[in-house]
Amino acid sequence: MTAPPSRRRPRSRQENPTLPSPSIPSTSSLLVEPPASATRPPDDRATQYARDVVEGRIPACRYTHLACERHLRDLETAHERGLWWDAEAVIDIELFYSALPHSKGEWAGQRIRLEGWQMFILGSLFGWKRPDGTRRFRSAYIEVPRKNGKSTTAAGLGLYLAFEDGEPGAEVYASATKREQAKIVWTEAKRMVLRTPKLRERITVLTGNLSDHITASKFEPLGADADNLDGLNVHAYINDELHAQKTRAMQDVLETAVGARRQPLGFSITTAGSNRAGVCYDTRTYLVKVLEQVFPDDGTYGVIYTKDDTDQWDDEACWPKANPNLNVSVKLDDMRAQAKKAKETPAALSAFLTKRLNVWVNADSPFFDMTLWMRAAKPFALADVAGVPCWIGVDLASKSDLAAVIAVFVADGRVRLRTRFYLPRQMVLDGAHADTAHYAGWATNREHLTLTEGNLINFAEIREDIKALARVASV
Repeated sequence: MTAPPSRRRPRSRQENPTLPSPSIPSTSSLLVEPPASATRPPDDRATQYARDVVEGRIPACRYTHLACERHLRDLETAHERGLWWDAEAVIDIELFYSALPHSKGEWAGQRIRLEGWQMFILGSLFGWKRPDGTRRFRSAYIEVPRKNGKSTTAAGLGLYLAFEDGEPGAEVYASATKREQAKIVWTEAKRMVLRTPKLRERITVLTGNLSDHITASKFEPLGADADNLDGLNVHAYINDELHAQKTRAMQDVLETAVGARRQPLGFSITTAGSNRAGVCYDTRTYLVKVLEQVFPDDGTYGVIYTKDDTDQWDDEACWPKANPNLNVSVKLDDMRAQAKKAKETPAALSAFLTKRLNVWVNADSPFFDMTLWMRAAKPFALADVAGVPCWIGVDLASKSDLAAVIAVFVADGRVRLRTRFYLPRQMVLDGAHADTAHYAGWATNREHLTLTEGNLINFAEIREDIKALARVASV
């Protein structure tokens, strides 16, 4: 295997085994051989974690299995696409984190030791390289429950991307729906800087800003509620709790602000939520298709930690699948206490499923396990229900609310649903109304959402759909 034309960044651990020093890579291109680690069987912790999952030594759900299988498969075949694995870069990122301190909790003041699942994520992001030597992955989606060290992982990543990635004038943002939410990750990073002398020497800490004047790089919190999001030149952004973003507005701004960067990274880390029409679930759905090899995309990375559909939520055996930090930062006694409470009230059960097991439900308070619903979903054609008794419910709206036609077919003890939802095209695709703009992704498939012409819902089109149902079914 030959490496692409590039100049590899000097290995920082050789300069300082405690904390890498910044370096700015040359923009010139040189034909070089890949490192020895790219041509021998990898023995790094990221790859070992993938092997442990696939071979059953670590409990994991289907999505985690797919992510690990992808990594191992790519080690065998990705060189055919010009991609290569840089195990030394995996060691670099681990060494960087090992110089950072925990800032709170039982490990406050102690240096960070990344767990295997964190090494798999971070190692994958920095270990996989493109033919030109830049990072392979440009976007990442990580779904993991609360208490699994999301803020610590994200804060360290933000510091590395801003000050150790060799990017001149790097602009890195911790982003969220509101700036106060974004400051959670950024504040954790600030504490790390203040408690790490070698970082404190070169990074200036201001209110809402970490900066290195030598490299002109910075790390800041950024909320969708900011007065002005124009003019960003983003090297990397870290989305905290993507499920809370109701529209694509913030995501679209960030994605379009990375065009001038050589190897940008968009990193989203979140728990599950309830808004299946939002940007988070849309991103999740796309990742699942990538992991299932439906959509080939060498630039998208992700892993989802949750229970499997067939697992009972109160079975402790499935809890490690969703909580890779169980018995580390996630305490078993606390999980048991929350599960006991969840058995008593629907609202507590909904919270336990979303926040502790990463199960998407249909509302923040009432309980409905969407995995059960999706498991029962089987497509059918209208011809399959010809003559079957049918009840039709209609919910009309005119502008910014969904209109709906729901047909319920009942025969032989089986219930089948046919749903149609409607919105005006101008309100969705032209972004004229903030409440409907996030539906644009669903409008690509008429089975999900029907857009009628104009800025008002066309009731005539709804009437024709109802007539079509009546002609087929026994109403």
